[in-house]
Amino acid sequence: MYENCAIENNSNNSHHKNAMTKTEHEVISIKNRVPIKSIRIERDYSLGDGITRFYTNYPEDLQGRITPEQFKHTIEEVNRMMDYADRLSWKVILENIMETLTIYLWPVLFSTHYQRAIDRLHAFIDSENQNVYHPHNLSISDPVKSAFLFIEINFYE
Repeated sequence: MYENCAIENNSNNSHHKNAMTKTEHEVISIKNRVPIKSIRIERDYSLGDGITRFYTNYPEDLQGRITPEQFKHTIEEVNRMMDYADRLSWKVILENIMETLTIYLWPVLFSTHYQRAIDRLHAFIDSENQNVYHPHNLSISDPVKSAFLFIEINFYE
């Protein structure tokens, strides 16, 4: 009875030994890593509560990682996209009327101006992460996840 246990353990040990001598390393995507630090870019309320904008001041923590120009471009583009999403036009008014008349089924059937603008924002953030932030072991979060209260920049090793 004990011999079978010893044989099973030896076969497990040899399997374990082979697994430990394997020299290949798996690269973990930055999306699956745990950040070592995070900073927040707060919402700028200087133009009023109803206008979604973020401060463009360059955080000291980003020095040596990305340039102030890269950071400013990202935040200004997010601000520009949010200005576009929040703008009022006849098309937006018509969409709001249709939402009300269809008991809010309209956005389920057709994308609204705001939904399309947010989709463009998501695409921009993904692009910035791939081209600017990820190569420097950083990532910028989607401001939708924080209800547009802040943008979070995560630092990775």
